[in-house]
Amino acid sequence: MRTLLLFLFLELFLTLKAQEPTLGQLVNVYSNQYQKFKIGNFSFTCKPYGVITLGMLQKQALLNSECKSAISEFYKRAPKGKYYAQRVLKVKQFYSLEFKESECLVYSNGQKTFSESLLEEGLALLEPKFKDNEFKASFYYAQENAKLNQNGVWKENILRKCVVELYK
Repeated sequence: MRTLLLFLFLELFLTLKAQEPTLGQLVNVYSNQYQKFKIGNFSFTCKPYGVITLGMLQKQALLNSECKSAISEFYKRAPKGKYYAQRVLKVKQFYSLEFKESECLVYSNGQKTFSESLLEEGLALLEPKFKDNEFKASFYYAQENAKLNQNGVWKENILRKCVVELYK
């Protein structure tokens, strides 16, 4: 048993170290900001890489703040936005994963990442200090697309009420 655990740990470590896409099976979708995957017998939770989801922004907002209220109102008017991940990610499906810092890049639609999809839908914002040159352009383009199409936060102008929380 110890040998098996050591082997699985070593396999996961080498996979993470190589920074190549790995296949992981989606076990559960908690929200837009957290999904549970497994590789073999090892389960882990992923957060979308490079973005701040509305759920994260709402969670870190001060109690009774305009930001928290604005996001709650947005979800009341557009409940599909709150459950976007449940609609696009399918449990028991295998996805290519790439581990970046403490977050995951989930390739949910060919070469498109789940982070990009959230940005395009206006359900997430590009992290203010995002520096990854490999993904910066595509993430920025996805966010600009959401602005032009007035998707999600850009239609509701939630960002103005949440600027303080964004730059904490």
